[in-house]
Amino acid sequence: MNDRLGGRTKVRLGEATGHNLVHAADHNLRITLELIRRKGRLGRIDLAALTGLTPAGVGNILHRLTSEGLIRDVGGSGKRSVQYEIAPDGAYGMGIDIAGDTIEVALVNLAGEVVHRDRCEAASSAPDAFAKAVRDTAFSVAARLSATASPRLLGIGLAAPDTLGADQLAVLTQSLAPFAVQAERDTTAAVLAERRFGAGGHDGSFVHILLRDRIRAGFLINDTVYEGVTRSAGRIGDMHTGEDGRPLDEVAAIADLSPELARAGEKPSSGTALPGCREDAIEAWLAATSEHLLDAIVALAGLIAPGTVFIGGVLSDDLNRRLVEHLNEGRAERMTGPVQPRWLPEIAASSVGIDAVLLGAAILPFLHRLLPDPRRPSGVGPG
Repeated sequence: MNDRLGGRTKVRLGEATGHNLVHAADHNLRITLELIRRKGRLGRIDLAALTGLTPAGVGNILHRLTSEGLIRDVGGSGKRSVQYEIAPDGAYGMGIDIAGDTIEVALVNLAGEVVHRDRCEAASSAPDAFAKAVRDTAFSVAARLSATASPRLLGIGLAAPDTLGADQLAVLTQSLAPFAVQAERDTTAAVLAERRFGAGGHDGSFVHILLRDRIRAGFLINDTVYEGVTRSAGRIGDMHTGEDGRPLDEVAAIADLSPELARAGEKPSSGTALPGCREDAIEAWLAATSEHLLDAIVALAGLIAPGTVFIGGVLSDDLNRRLVEHLNEGRAERMTGPVQPRWLPEIAASSVGIDAVLLGAAILPFLHRLLPDPRRPSGVGPG
């Protein structure tokens, strides 16, 4: 359909529009930087083959990235064979993970390495007092950067459960001024971390199930984050599962496993033992949780057929591994049953571990400014 606007014809192709030259240049820069970040050392000819750009075009992008300190020349036998790699100190992002009264902050460099981190417990849940605790912790971590590195802090990513109200989120964002703040749900942050730093990038489609105070899921579909029309997709804890039809949140309540994990965000040791929790109680929780959670996974498999379902959250690495083992035993039984699905996705422990939400929050500034953004179908940053 054509519309006349001031003597010009505007062509509508569904809801999509082409990128103008500025956006195309930004897209090409992001893609090039991401390829170098993911694959390590690459040369101009390699990048031209991978991006489909001309060697001259790639050369212009490499010159810009080098001059901005985001990549570095690591030499080669000749001009055509010069290799480039990420400059870890070329940029930094700060991530804040808010879970209950727990505030965790991390500074991450462009290579995805945590360079500084801290955590605290807010003394009060009153919005102003809580915001002050967040600000004090964030600014304390930011102050650890050197004078030369401080200008390379791109901003702050804030991850919180969807139970955090818009008003409280606004107070938190304002308290962190003058830093630019990108806010996201914790499930989306976990998906971004799995996609950027973990094993979730090979087929562009996976689910990350987050076990914290409630059970929720984040989705990557066709390499794009999916959150639903109201950004509330993934509330699988409300599903009635198992033969008894109980809500998944009720069956898999972390507080029932151990009082030490009752507060979302509490991070236990990597051992199997939990304070005040007997082994038989742990095994009973694992059996019940895996049975009910597998019902939710079957439903998700039928709807979106993801390549992998990752299990993450506040469980220790060892306990999470045991839960995944239970889930895979149930998966094998279901796939051989006469009335059950013959295919279910691979079920694996989160490849970025217990820090998935924190790392996902920390890379939000990178996605806003430098890297392709899987929250947007175009893969580029905001227009």
